[in-house]
Amino acid sequence: MTQLPQAISPDFELKFLKRNALCSCAIGMMLGSSLAYEYNRPIVENYGGIGLGIAILVTLTVFVFMLTTLVRLLSALPSAKHFFWNGNCQDEYLNYLSHKATKYCANAAIAVGMVLYMFADELGFSGGDTAKMIVTVSFLAHGLPLLLWLRADNDA
Repeated sequence: MTQLPQAISPDFELKFLKRNALCSCAIGMMLGSSLAYEYNRPIVENYGGIGLGIAILVTLTVFVFMLTTLVRLLSALPSAKHFFWNGNCQDEYLNYLSHKATKYCANAAIAVGMVLYMFADELGFSGGDTAKMIVTVSFLAHGLPLLLWLRADNDA
């Protein structure tokens, strides 16, 4: 069995952060698209087969995008131990961005949870839909800022 090196290269950390952000966005889009379809079902059904076909096509496209990014994320890892990475990077700037994205995620989840709690009667969401909305916003609030901040490095 080979020993893992103590120091992980900054290129590996950058690639991992980008792929993790893409996977986070893909999961958020998949959950968001299923939630959007659920609440727009009467509109989709009014268009008959075309509306349903478009909804299925969008859902499948997002699902394939999510699977592709997940496979790319897992293929970039040198071992399974890195999958359970705690988000700390050895590169100071990447560590700063990772922690900043985690803070965005937590703050967005708290804000959306509070808004949904305050307007629960008016909105009429079920508990499962509320949880799905909070998780969707959390994934997108983690992935989108990371992609925005790391957009200049297109080779990873």
